Amino acid sequence: MYSSGLLSLLFLCLAYLFIRPDNLGVDWFGFIMAAIYITLVILIGRAILARSQELRKNMESLVKSEQKLIVEKAISDKLIKMDALTGLYNHKTFHEYLENLILHCETNGVSLHLALIDIDNFKKVNDTYGHWVGDIVLKDAAGCITELLNPNNFAARYGGEEFAVIFTDTTAEEAAEQAEQIRMKIESLPLSHSREQPVTVSIGVCTYQPGNGKELLFRNTDNALYTAKRTGKNRVIFHQLAE
Repeated sequence: MYSSGLLSLLFLCLAYLFIRPDNLGVDWFGFIMAAIYITLVILIGRAILARSQELRKNMESLVKSEQKLIVEKAISDKLIKMDALTGLYNHKTFHEYLENLILHCETNGVSLHLALIDIDNFKKVNDTYGHWVGDIVLKDAAGCITELLNPNNFAARYGGEEFAVIFTDTTAEEAAEQAEQIRMKIESLPLSHSREQPVTVSIGVCTYQPGNGKELLFRNTDNALYTAKRTGKNRVIFHQLAE
């Protein structure tokens, strides 16, 4: 812009000094007014460019701020929904998801199975080896569950040493088989941190029957888990029909 302005002033000078009739003098007033006009155009153009650059920087700053807010919100939402120790979803998020799935099951007839997983003799682990070892056991068990989940499943730390898994878009037999795979995977965890006994879990599984509601689903699943505990632990008990 400055180069164009200087060239315009140069051409103006040449026009007034050389490209004119010989019998006319130089119109200095016209020359000065033209020079002032070109200078004003340059200054106005410079101001417009400076303003546009300022607006661009403000827009970039606004976009970066919005992106930062989006990232912070995503992190905040994740922290609210996740269990800090195991990395699984927490109790509250689990119930919200289950309620939506039950509604979907009632409306569209999608299959739904619930598994409750409880670590056997977990209090003994804490009392014998310390709570820090108990935390490691919880994280290892959660890692086994996560590793065996497919995209249609949902796992959460239900509370204490208990986990919950929702199986969708599977048959009852497939849900029971996946629960058994989780049990075997956790049992095969290597002994570490001075533990002398393998980690085992008891699992109760139940298929949701339309019309039963969430409370009955939990009651039947919990009964299956209690049966697994009472009959020797380290096993999967499947309760398919609602009582």
